[in-house]
Amino acid sequence: MKAIDGVLENDEVSPDFASQVYGLMIDAGNNLAAACLKLEQYMNAENACIAVLSVSPENQKALYRAGISAMNQTKFKEARLALDKLLSLDSDNVAAKKQLRELAKRELKYREAEKALFKTMGQSMFSESRGPASESSPPSAVAAPPESSVEPECLPQAPANPAPEMSTGNWIPLSLAIILLIVAFYVVASSGHSSQAAVGSQDL
Repeated sequence: MKAIDGVLENDEVSPDFASQVYGLMIDAGNNLAAACLKLEQYMNAENACIAVLSVSPENQKALYRAGISAMNQTKFKEARLALDKLLSLDSDNVAAKKQLRELAKRELKYREAEKALFKTMGQSMFSESRGPASESSPPSAVAAPPESSVEPECLPQAPANPAPEMSTGNWIPLSLAIILLIVAFYVVASSGHSSQAAVGSQDL
């Protein structure tokens, strides 16, 4: 293209000839971009479109194919710029509108896949930072000591009815009872002695 530009800058070249040469360049670039798109050589298609747009910035075929080639390389911003410019030149371009809808779907799908990838990477990094599962697991509970093998019958048994302890208060009535018994005994003894003395005096 630089060589052709050098030739076209010659004053001896007529304007009609220059126009024909630029037309051939544009057609060749557009055809090359279309062929590369069919072969899925998206970078080569994009470069061919750029060459055409450098000569004819408003070429609709180049803008359309530039949008498709950029979209297939996940260059979503560049693709949208090319298709939006095409619609600004031709607002009724059905193919451009269709590609914009496809671009929106691919952008959404790409972002969802990107989020899922980041989430998976984050979980993987978090699990690696915790170390092996054996180290992160809590210590097992201490086993309970075995129950005593001594049978309940062998253990000392408390008496079923323990004897009640004698409290200080219980001694008082018992002491009074003993005193009353002693006094009664002396009264009875003294009355018997006096009756025997009376009988003896009568015998005299």
